[in-house]
Amino acid sequence: MARIELPTRDQAPAETREILDEMEQRLGFLSNGLRLLSMSPRVLQAYVDLQTTMSHVLDAKTREAVALAVSMANGCKYCVANHCFITHSNSQTARDEISLNLEGKSSDPKRAAAAAFAKRVIDTHGKVSDVDLAAVRAAGYADAQIVELTALTARYTLTNFLNNMADVEIDIPAVSSV
Repeated sequence: MARIELPTRDQAPAETREILDEMEQRLGFLSNGLRLLSMSPRVLQAYVDLQTTMSHVLDAKTREAVALAVSMANGCKYCVANHCFITHSNSQTARDEISLNLEGKSSDPKRAAAAAFAKRVIDTHGKVSDVDLAAVRAAGYADAQIVELTALTARYTLTNFLNNMADVEIDIPAVSSV
C-alpha cells in the first residue's frame, strides 16, 4: 500500500488536470505514478518538460533499454512494470530483449553499451571509470550522446526515487513472462 495517499484526477490540484488528462489519453489510464506527481503542479510540470525534452535524444528503443536498466538498478518495481509495459506495447520489443535490458544488456551491441553504461552510472553514483567511458565510446557514442545517456539516467532516477519513496502500488498491466 502506498505510503502517501494519491489523489484521484478530481482531487489533484486544478492546474494539473489538463496534463493528467493528456497523459491518461496517451497511456489509456491514469497511472498511480502520475497521480503521485500530480500532488505538486511544479513537479508534474518539470517531469513533463524533462520527459518531452529527453524524448528527442537517441532512439526510442535505446531510451527504453536505459529506462529498464536504470529502474532495475534502482530497485523501482513500479517503474520496471511501467517500462516493461511501455517497451512491449509501444515498440513491440520482444520479452527476451526486455529481460536483457533489465540486466543492462541488449542483443544489439550499441544498445547494450548504452544500457550497461546507464547501469554503471547508477552503480557508481555517476563516478564511472575511464574504462566505462572507453566502452561506451567504442560502441559509437560521441561525448554529447554520453551526456544524454547520463541525463536520461538521471531522468529515470527521478521517478524511480519518487515511486520508491511513496511505495506506489503497481497498477500497470503485466507483460507476461518478463
